[in-house]
Amino acid sequence: MINLIDRETRRALRLSYYIRLAAAAVTLLGVVFLIGAVSLLPTYIFSLSKNREATLAKENLDAILAAEEKEAPSSEIAALKEKLGVLSGSQSTGKLFSAVEAALGVRPSGVRVNDISYTKRDQGGELVVVGIASTRDALLSYHKELKKEALFSSVILPVSDLAKDSDVDFILTLTGLF
Repeated sequence: MINLIDRETRRALRLSYYIRLAAAAVTLLGVVFLIGAVSLLPTYIFSLSKNREATLAKENLDAILAAEEKEAPSSEIAALKEKLGVLSGSQSTGKLFSAVEAALGVRPSGVRVNDISYTKRDQGGELVVVGIASTRDALLSYHKELKKEALFSSVILPVSDLAKDSDVDFILTLTGLF
């Protein structure tokens, strides 16, 4: 086959073809990027709104925490001052100490005390004695001895604590003016 187009023209035509092919590819690539950007736009708008909501929620929580932090130190300071007063002896702790000594002093050999807690009431206070008795009889003996003590206006032993014969968990509530 004979080529009637000279070399220079063929080169020019080939160059023109490649330029048109590159322009078509760049145009097609641009259209694909544009479609992709448009399809991502709703997701972007949604994420912006979620970001605003999260920022507002964070600001609200920060405001609440700041308010709580302003209130917390004053209540903590008051509680610490009260505890320091008890430790320094400025409050009447002699009766409380005597009550704890009395509660532990009359304890029979089969009774083990694990915890004692004190709660101040309007009229006096309340000691809660928690422990384990080896037998029900040992627990009843401890209960009777505590009732004999003049410091305690009432000694409460729940009936449910007497359900077992051995290894009896108990909670005694002692009230009085201490």
